[in-house]
Amino acid sequence: MAKKSFSLCFARHPTASREGTEAGAMTLGGTDGRFHMTPMRYARNVKASSGYFTVNLKNIYLREGGGESAGTNDDNEGNIHPVEIDPQVLKKANSGHSVIVDSGTTMTYLDNRLGEVLKAKWEEIAGMKYTNKPLTLTDEQVRSLPTLLFQFEASSDGANENIGDGNKEALVGLAGSIDESNPADVIVAMPASHYMYYDEEEKTYQSGLYFEKSGGTLGANFMMGHDVLFDVESGRIGFAESDCDYFDVTG
Repeated sequence: MAKKSFSLCFARHPTASREGTEAGAMTLGGTDGRFHMTPMRYARNVKASSGYFTVNLKNIYLREGGGESAGTNDDNEGNIHPVEIDPQVLKKANSGHSVIVDSGTTMTYLDNRLGEVLKAKWEEIAGMKYTNKPLTLTDEQVRSLPTLLFQFEASSDGANENIGDGNKEALVGLAGSIDESNPADVIVAMPASHYMYYDEEEKTYQSGLYFEKSGGTLGANFMMGHDVLFDVESGRIGFAESDCDYFDVTG
């Protein structure tokens, strides 16, 4: 490979079959821009020497009414609510192995202390109790659940800086519209269609966002709907929104 990097693009399909299900694409040596629906944004791999791909989680926001993309517009900009996380809680959540981006973990797991305030804000917006137990919901109800917006520290190479001319479409995936003091930080959306999974047999939905004693792992359901670049040489992790349709790209 010309460069020590690779990218994974996970598609989501509502059902699977024994014959196989097209699940996305893997690109060795870099990333394939043909998959990208938005520009790739780069977060710093804060503990590259550990062998893990880790991010510095700086905040989480909830967007009322859902929505698949991290992009903001005049209709949804006022619906974004910050989760008021104590700085010490964030510091502890980012300690140890930090927050890991891990394709080998199916679900997403966050620190319990962070979970307390996140669940409270989620319940306030959704108007229902947060649970990992099965729920009977319609597709429309799931789509209207809050979208999680994760804010990560930008890569140190300046790749996210001096982009666009204030056009909101050109700034999708950057934090400027919700955190003016850190405009180069990365925003990654995790809509309910990614953190809620459907049980075909039981006809129920269940949350795949869990909370544990320490640390955090952003698993495959977090990565879904993105082409994620693991750039070993540059010490960064890239995120571009994508439907990860391999056959559409290759013809």
